[in-house]
Amino acid sequence: QSIYKFRGADISNILNFEEIYPEATVIKLEQNYRSTGHILKAANGVIANNEGRKDKTLWTSKEDGEKVVFTRYEAEHAEAMGIVSKIKTLKNQGTSLGDIAILYRTNAQSRVLEEKLIYENLPYKVYGGQNFYARKEIKDIVCYLKSIANPADDQSVKRIINVPKRGIGATSIDKISDFAIENGLDFYDVLLDVEEVPGMSRAVEKIHGFTKQMEHFKEMLNEQAYISEVFDAILDDTGYRQELFNEGTDEAKARIENLEEVKNKIVKYEED
Repeated sequence: QSIYKFRGADISNILNFEEIYPEATVIKLEQNYRSTGHILKAANGVIANNEGRKDKTLWTSKEDGEKVVFTRYEAEHAEAMGIVSKIKTLKNQGTSLGDIAILYRTNAQSRVLEEKLIYENLPYKVYGGQNFYARKEIKDIVCYLKSIANPADDQSVKRIINVPKRGIGATSIDKISDFAIENGLDFYDVLLDVEEVPGMSRAVEKIHGFTKQMEHFKEMLNEQAYISEVFDAILDDTGYRQELFNEGTDEAKARIENLEEVKNKIVKYEED
């Protein structure tokens, strides 16, 4: 199957099979036991347009059932609102929320759907993945933005001080944290004068590199830069985006898509 190209699969193995093995007998498995008639008719109608495939027409002994409804929206927000509105209607008609599912193509698409569900106070569960704002890359970038807006947010600063890796170890972070508590200071304030912390000589230069970047991002905001510009600067200047590109895995690509979705959210906020 073509979906297994990443494992070396090639659709020509199927398409050319009978030419290579002319004595082969082809047996088509066309009965479908899961879907209703209307669903199969819709699927067959769409798939019939595909090029490079073995002709096959699925059928079922089940009844036709309800017709498939196709709705096209102008933008993702209108789409999400239409979906959530339909869910509310079904719920009011007595349908259990546990019997309703939303399928989407990529993880990044869940963001706008989740926001609309939250806004309408409809509980939901994401299967096969995490809630959009619980994903690692989203937490990372949000903590960067929170740290810039409020350096006194110790937890956010601690999360991103070594993301991407800067060689600032847990031992150094613990020493700084202990020093801050003993002297009644914020964690970030200690970072700015890290030379005052005993036993920090090896990590001083790396911490200076971090605070220099953070101060630059804060300065961008003070100079009335758009949040979206600061967002891009964080991803580029820290090397966060490049690290994901270099990783090159499907998971890394999905994380880049998720970050682009956050950027879309920020731009929409700025426009509105």
